[in-house]
Amino acid sequence: MGLLVWLGLRRSNQWEGLTVLDHLIDSPLTFFTINFYHLVLFLRGTPFRPPRHQPSIRVVCISDTHDQVVDVPPGDILVHAGDLTNAGTAADIQKQLDWLKTLPHPVKIVIAGNHDSYFDIRSRCDDDRRRGARLNLDGLIYLQGEISVHKIRGREISIFGAPDIPECGPKSFALHVFGHCHCAYGKESVYFDDVQFAYERLLSRPRRGFFWDLIPNQSWVDMFEIIYHGIHSVLWKWLMSGPGSNQGSLMVNAAQMYKNSGKAVSRAVVVDI
Repeated sequence: MGLLVWLGLRRSNQWEGLTVLDHLIDSPLTFFTINFYHLVLFLRGTPFRPPRHQPSIRVVCISDTHDQVVDVPPGDILVHAGDLTNAGTAADIQKQLDWLKTLPHPVKIVIAGNHDSYFDIRSRCDDDRRRGARLNLDGLIYLQGEISVHKIRGREISIFGAPDIPECGPKSFALHVFGHCHCAYGKESVYFDDVQFAYERLLSRPRRGFFWDLIPNQSWVDMFEIIYHGIHSVLWKWLMSGPGSNQGSLMVNAAQMYKNSGKAVSRAVVVDI
């Protein structure tokens, strides 16, 4: 372990989040732009609100429980967005499924993660193959590239689930729930507009380092586009549209596993739609 890691100034491995020093070494331009982007999101406000004249629907989001049990608050829909287990055997998955069945939510959605290998027939362990192991999913809805439609409180809710990351639409999906990256736990607004497109383009570029960032390059163009479109979006929001006018989406990383600790904590994300 190096001195900077020991002092907490640099991350110890790729599974941990970047520190401020890591960001500055990799690309101060990108670090500045990321913070500006999040400021824009904050100023734009809540991405959506429940309908005024209809009852709201509470969605409880969890993922990455990895064989562990957490406290789950009540709600109308429960989504477990992957990584029920570590080993991915049928027996381990069934234990987690049995736990989910005890929860009171009327609709319970399960999506497989990369650790839940039983759900991929090519990745099942030899013992599960020999025994022809089967899962009991009674009371649960497992989605693998499928959509499930439910009538709740007089409203119709469409839920699409997939263990991979497909490109799916339309943009009217208000809530996107996922996991896998434990250190990225939390929720964040997203608007599928010019700000977002420029932001994703910037993040897809290789980090050039501190000195190379001082030399004009394509990342500068992305940064200025984010600044321009970001300021425009905030002014339009508050001068033209007004409060409550947003039509964005919410990204939720619902990982219950705390960073790289191996310990799950009870931190379900609750969203009213």
